[in-house]
Amino acid sequence: MVMKMNQSVEFCGKTRKFQRCPNKTLKDYQKTIDDIQDKIIPLAERTRDFQFKLTELEDEQRAIDKHIELLEQLDDASDDEIRECIQLTKQKLALQRQIHDLRRENDELEKDDKEFYGDLDEELRLCYGEFASKIFKEFDVEEIEEADSTDLTIAPRLGELYRLATTGAKQKDIDKLYAKIVKDSFR
Repeated sequence: MVMKMNQSVEFCGKTRKFQRCPNKTLKDYQKTIDDIQDKIIPLAERTRDFQFKLTELEDEQRAIDKHIELLEQLDDASDDEIRECIQLTKQKLALQRQIHDLRRENDELEKDDKEFYGDLDEELRLCYGEFASKIFKEFDVEEIEEADSTDLTIAPRLGELYRLATTGAKQKDIDKLYAKIVKDSFR
């Protein structure tokens, strides 16, 4: 029995009808998407580590502030307590410099990352366009340049929509998944 594929979705400004493609194409597409996403992991880890270090330094600074505040409230502070307050103030200034340097270093790294993210975005778009040209009738790879924010939300999950269409699902089921993907992107 040959199943006709009449299901379609809105993509890149037009209603697109699905067409059959080899299972290998689906697997290759998913692997390519995973590989591109793996490139982001080191940046995410670096950002997480930066936030952790920054929080650690700010917590230490707050603890010093609290200690200085307590020392300043003493009526008859001893020479040792005054020296301790001076020493804590120096530590606080050193921490402030460390925090400032850490933020400046992170800002520089983020500037460098902009080009990387731009290249990654272009790589993703190309991947989406190539995959769409395989699963949709009459879709040219360059049409991905017409993609809007909804298309770019749907693009990473085109494989799911395609698999649902190839199982013989009704158009309303396809539309339901499409709407769910878009709705979930707002969370």
